[in-house]
Amino acid sequence: MIRPIAFAALVTYVSAQSVTSLSSGCQTAITSVAANPDAAACLSPGSLVALAATSSSSTSIITPINTWLTSLCAAPACSSATIAAVVQNVTTGCATDLAPLGFTASIAPSITAIIQQYYPTVRKVICLKDGDTNCITQTLTNVEKVHGSPITLENLSQVAATTNLTDPTVSCTNCVKGAYNILKTDLPSLVSDADTELQAQCGASFTDGQTPAGILQSANAATAVPGQNNNNSGALGFASTRGVVAGLGASAIMLRQSSIFITAAIVGASAVAATSVLNSVSSSCKNALQAVLVSPQAACLNLGTLASNAAATNKSVPDIANIWLNGLCASGSCSNSSITAVVQSVTTGCSDDLNKLDLAHFGLTSNAILDYALQFYPTVRRIACLKDDGANELCLPQTLTALESIVGKLGKDDLDLTTLLSAAQTLANSDFKNIACTACIKQAYTIAAPVFPFQDLVNEAQKPITDTCGASFVDGRNVTGVSETASSGEFSAVNLKSGAKSFKNMGMAGAALASLSAFVLLL
Repeated sequence: MIRPIAFAALVTYVSAQSVTSLSSGCQTAITSVAANPDAAACLSPGSLVALAATSSSSTSIITPINTWLTSLCAAPACSSATIAAVVQNVTTGCATDLAPLGFTASIAPSITAIIQQYYPTVRKVICLKDGDTNCITQTLTNVEKVHGSPITLENLSQVAATTNLTDPTVSCTNCVKGAYNILKTDLPSLVSDADTELQAQCGASFTDGQTPAGILQSANAATAVPGQNNNNSGALGFASTRGVVAGLGASAIMLRQSSIFITAAIVGASAVAATSVLNSVSSSCKNALQAVLVSPQAACLNLGTLASNAAATNKSVPDIANIWLNGLCASGSCSNSSITAVVQSVTTGCSDDLNKLDLAHFGLTSNAILDYALQFYPTVRRIACLKDDGANELCLPQTLTALESIVGKLGKDDLDLTTLLSAAQTLANSDFKNIACTACIKQAYTIAAPVFPFQDLVNEAQKPITDTCGASFVDGRNVTGVSETASSGEFSAVNLKSGAKSFKNMGMAGAALASLSAFVLLL
């Protein structure tokens, strides 16, 4: 009776009809979910942009699914109010589309109650981990092995129909046992007749209720508070739309490649308030930054997650960085062609803005910027993904949190020149050894120093560094207890048309913030 829950859910999702066959009201409802900060903050739909890179018939969906789950599980859970508002609006916007399935307005409250009942349990199941591996990811990988070929968006239904999902390597794992334990505890009536079948298939101990060794829960225990993520966009009530989706049923269509870019574009365009310093850039530069946000070439930078989390007004810079980097580091690295496409898009669209900075005077032409990006991106990615094993924290968010202890809390609204200069002055006047001389910073220095382009500056810096942190800080030895978490291999991306140009009239600060963050990472 029991099938791997995640796989069954994904089959249902991707088997859904194409978004282009839906009514205009339903299409609007589907794309609106990412525009609402409350829904976007707890469902992380922006990170699904990576699925657009899996349209190739031979490209596995596992990596982008893992990226999405990493972001979703790190985010607070949706509140009951958010779920209710989302379901109410999507059932209204998609009423005619749902009618053939027997939907009527009178049963909408029942649907809402069911989703509110099952959502916490489903979230716990999809956020289970076996050690460092998400259980959904592990299960899909096991299914691929049994099937003998990658699971793609195109063959998902066929794989479900033809693969032996009762193979013990798929259905009798510690992950599936952990999921069954959750279901039996939270929803016993749902699995009341499963014990006998599971015992026959997987052994008597499979239903003993004991948590297998290594099975962990990664779901954020917090619950998002409706309204705290609202950035003047209206809490689930949109002036120019007829609805919003999320809910378990409508998540299906969001996974279709035809709607991925629409969703991501709205995330980037509407997520962040238009009070940013980025408003000073030209319109062509804003358009270029928005195009980068939704480009499949930039999916390796996990920009959808960055933008959707930047929308949350209650999130600090360390929080945003942590969620973004967890997803980024779990994915493969950008290819040279992807880096080239991103950098050329920004340097071309922002050419007037760059000229005003007179960067060419310092030798930073467009070609030079591209060369630096290609040369140093691997090193920067390694550093961005360093982890303090003892604290079980990524080094960059840990360092930003330590910085906050000196300069005060940092929110995205603090990323203006005046505030940053004030913070820098406060830091300079403080005892900053606890920030500058950590194991994380030493390991970052050890990685960066040999490849830094201006070795004379490295040599000149060694004395003040050793005066502050000691001679061992520059000895070039790797630090015990600091590990590199960047996933090996290359992120698979394909050239697809995006819908970015359809959103020219929307606010661009979100897209600009995410795209500039990507540009900094590349450089």
